[in-house]
Amino acid sequence: MGKLLFIGHTYHQKTKSSLFLLELVRKDYQITEFYIDPTMLLDYERMADLQGESFDVLVVWQVMPVISEIRKYVSWSHAVFFPMYDHYAALGGFSAKIWRDYQDFVIISFSRTLYGDLCRCGFDARYIQYFPQPSEISSWGEEKSLFFWQRQTILNFATLQKAVQNLEISKVHLHNAPDPYNKVLPPSAFDKDVIEFFKGVIYSESRWFESKEQLYQVLEQSSLYMAPRNLEGIGMSFLEAMAHGRCVIAPDMPTMSEYITDGVNGLLYPWDVSSDNHCATPVPPPVNSVRTMQENAYETVCKGYERWSKEKYDILEWLKQEARPNIMKLCRRSIRYDWYNTSGSRMAVLKHYIKCLRRLLSRKLCDFQKKKA
Repeated sequence: MGKLLFIGHTYHQKTKSSLFLLELVRKDYQITEFYIDPTMLLDYERMADLQGESFDVLVVWQVMPVISEIRKYVSWSHAVFFPMYDHYAALGGFSAKIWRDYQDFVIISFSRTLYGDLCRCGFDARYIQYFPQPSEISSWGEEKSLFFWQRQTILNFATLQKAVQNLEISKVHLHNAPDPYNKVLPPSAFDKDVIEFFKGVIYSESRWFESKEQLYQVLEQSSLYMAPRNLEGIGMSFLEAMAHGRCVIAPDMPTMSEYITDGVNGLLYPWDVSSDNHCATPVPPPVNSVRTMQENAYETVCKGYERWSKEKYDILEWLKQEARPNIMKLCRRSIRYDWYNTSGSRMAVLKHYIKCLRRLLSRKLCDFQKKKA
């Protein structure tokens, strides 16, 4: 059995959103877990307990530690990075210099949009789409009732009111469990349109549940589910809702737009960063019934889970592979994004090109020697 070092986000210890990967790789590897909070000053010295250990595989999940700091304590044979689209967007894409640390990683993306960007930049990327296991549905819920788990301050009751005003909502259940450093504001904190909207709506609220089963019991009382974030890495929360046959209402942004076809298996509204409510236009009255979209959403997950159940084992193979990035593409991008602070210096740019060419020639020589052997 091999040894694997998993570096993840502290918040995922609570949400368990990386558990499916850990369960998959546990079949082949003895796992050492190390969690960091990227919003805090990273304390790499906490890795001192691992000093000198050698791992077959390093897996970095969403967070982007400085790899040179990690190397001070441990070594590895293969390195794999699982980025998340929301984190990538929050960093400003590849303009963040930390991306230079991941040029020699095999990068596995759960977002088709991010996968395309990675390939264009020159990284050695793989794409796979995750689906949860579909659940047994005890109730399809009330068609005019909506479940809203608010996780972000920016996607709030004003967003909800603007997005669903054409859907004749009569009930809203708020799951008041925001992400760290976010808060939930009541309807009364917004303008008169929001206040007026909720005067005619039956309102209920919950906090963190002790178990997912308790969450699902409340979720299944409603047919509609308001996706809680404007961008997702995978999108566990709205995917779980689809797996329970809910019609998801979501921003037309990754990864929601990669799973939902508007008006078919859910509803998408245009996200507007410039407006106060962040919804450009309301969702129009759908052609299909809510119940039809629920059934289509459930079927999407059933078919997707069947595909995921077969394809997920590709990840185990990718963990063993050597990264083979497009070095010249990466070189051009590194200059464009100024990863090495080369701007303003022609000599620095030339030196960087030479360094990349040496890496490329070294790899070609290695490949030639392997074929010859």
